[in-house]
Amino acid sequence: MLTAALLLALLPVAVGVWMIATARGSTLLSILLIVFGPMVVLCALLVLSLFLDRWALIGRPDDLDK
Repeated sequence: MLTAALLLALLPVAVGVWMIATARGSTLLSILLIVFGPMVVLCALLVLSLFLDRWALIGRPDDLDK
C-alpha cells in the first residue's frame, strides 16, 4: 500500500519532467507540479483514507467485542 502511494505521488513529478522535456505547457506549471505535486497527492490520499476509515466505522455493528 505504501509503495502504491509513493508511486502515485511520483506521477506529478513525471508529468512535470515530461512537460519540460517536450516543451509542452508553461515552465511554471511544470515546476509547481514537480515541487508541490507529491505533497498534494499524499494529502489527498490521507484525507481519502481518513474518510473511508470513518465511513467504515459508521456501518459497523456495536457488538464486535462480544
